[in-house]
Parts: sequence; C-alpha cells; structure tokens
Amino acid sequence: MDYLDENVSLYEYNDFLKTLLSHYKYRGDVAIGHIFTFSLQEIICTRFNDYIVTAIPLSEKRMKERGFNQAEELIKRSGIHQCLTRTDRKDGRKQSKKTRYERISLMKENPFNLLEAEKSFIKGKKYLILDDIYTTGVTVRMAAKTLLEAGAERVSSLTVARAIKG
Repeated sequence: MDYLDENVSLYEYNDFLKTLLSHYKYRGDVAIGHIFTFSLQEIICTRFNDYIVTAIPLSEKRMKERGFNQAEELIKRSGIHQCLTRTDRKDGRKQSKKTRYERISLMKENPFNLLEAEKSFIKGKKYLILDDIYTTGVTVRMAAKTLLEAGAERVSSLTVARAIKG
C-alpha cells in the first residue's frame, strides 16, 4: 500500500542542489532555504490550497545539532501546522549516510507519532507534508501512514528536490 497520494518536487536533486542544500541543512545557512519559499508557496496555493501544511519534524537529537528544522524553515512565515513528532532511531545514523536499501528497510520502524492535542483534529482532513529532499520516499510515506491511521482523508508531499534513481 502506498500511503502517499503524490509527491511534487521543485527540482531534480543534482550536484548543484546537493551542495546548496548541504550548506542550508548542515552548515546552518538558513537564508538559502528562503530562495525556495516563493515557489513552494505558489504550488501550495495553486495545487494544494485546501490541504493543511505540515513539515517533517526532526528528532530532538537532530534539532539540537542543527538548531532549526530545515523542512519547517522553508515556509515558516506562511504558517505550518505541526502535528507530528519524531523519535530518534535506534542506530542514530543520519538518513543521508544510509544506502537506498537501508532507507527502504526502515519502513518497518516508523519514528513518527502524533501530538496528543492533534489526534481529534486530523480526521477527514487533507495533509501536505513538506520536506527538503525526497530520496526514496520512506520518510514522507511513514509520516503519511501516521496521518492516515489517525483518520486523514489523503496525504501528499512537497519537496524542494527529488533524487532520480539512476
């Protein structure tokens, strides 16, 4: 079963975007993320205007390391309805350091939960999950699964970049 209706990405994940998003995400250059804000907002307004926008949350460990949530920061000023939490994975390794096979096998271990106060709000709503990079789709699919199990009508995702299998 595919928990995600669709993913829309602004760009293909190429070497230029890899460098750009690395500076944004790992070196804390938050201003870089804002160059994507207008395009993301335009897609939200035209294609997903009746969806509730939420962002992939970071685990506490990653939040302490980075100091900001890269997915949330992309359209922070537009208002994101945060309804998910994320627990640390047992192995503690970053997604970017895992192989495609390792990422896909993570579907067995969903790190996402709902904020307690959100549980009664989700039923029958459409959600758009915002993230920076779509590599295998495992992250957004696990978040979508959590929302659908709570009664969301449908879930899609919007990312800055999507890796194309080669």
